[in-house]
Amino acid sequence: MDAPLVPGKMEDCPLGGRVLIGRYQLGERLGCGELGDVYAADDLLRLSIADEADVVVKVFHESLVDACGGVRAIAPKLAAACRLSHPHVINAYDFYQDGDETLFLAMEHLGGVTLAEERLDKSRGEASLSPTEADVALREMVDALVYMHATTTDPLLRLNPRRLQLAGETRQLCIVDLGLSSLINQTLLCQAAMTTGMSAYLAPEVVAAGETPDCRADQFSLGAVAMALFTGSPRGSVEELHKALGRTGVVIWGDLLP
Repeated sequence: MDAPLVPGKMEDCPLGGRVLIGRYQLGERLGCGELGDVYAADDLLRLSIADEADVVVKVFHESLVDACGGVRAIAPKLAAACRLSHPHVINAYDFYQDGDETLFLAMEHLGGVTLAEERLDKSRGEASLSPTEADVALREMVDALVYMHATTTDPLLRLNPRRLQLAGETRQLCIVDLGLSSLINQTLLCQAAMTTGMSAYLAPEVVAAGETPDCRADQFSLGAVAMALFTGSPRGSVEELHKALGRTGVVIWGDLLP
């Protein structure tokens, strides 16, 4: 998925109803972001043999593709994203180029809600997941992040509650970022985070001009998400975190704190 996601209506979406490569019929636009527009879609090939064939299709901005040097320059990163296979990372099925040069990526439709939609932010002033749920979610996120860092050298840079989904009825946490941040101008990335209220999850080196962030920036974001999970704010104090863990009896992460 992409962020920030801004809800759109069908009449605002020129591609709504269109069938890409004779297979993916686009429906409602779910949002638009730095990389492109995101649509709900039906996989007509799967629909012929299954009752449900819901997918999500990201249609990349033509200006982005051109700025990155064209489809051939982007293809290796998209291919790497499609090779990712982990229970807590969204599945990307394949990427295609439609006849009119439209580049898009087909992904699984997870359902559920993001952590942002669970209101894990300081405006609420409290964490909306129980301590046990937060602990499970954090472990799942760490597991997925370790896998992604071992699989690719590109950092996510945009790890925040909008990119963490509590998927389906089981509410299993899933990272919905495929590590494509290197395709985005770093200034635009920071502006998008500020617009969506996610700037507190950005590592300082992501914001600083002239810096080249690496995977350590994701560790900073992970810590901010963990703080939000247990205290309700990504900028909560260590004292608040100790208090939250002590009050709930969840001490699993206590040995990581000073």
